[in-house]
Amino acid sequence: MNTVLITGTASGYGRETARHFLAQGWNVIATMRTPRPDVLPESDWA
Repeated sequence: MNTVLITGTASGYGRETARHFLAQGWNVIATMRTPRPDVLPESDWA
């Protein structure tokens, strides 16, 4: 399985890019200044 690291995922291009890769089945490591669980789902291993 492929993994991608995306920064700035709270909004805009970063969030949409993270959602795109999640929909394609990738492992996504998403960072944002203030983590918000309502933006992207939290992983099982975090």
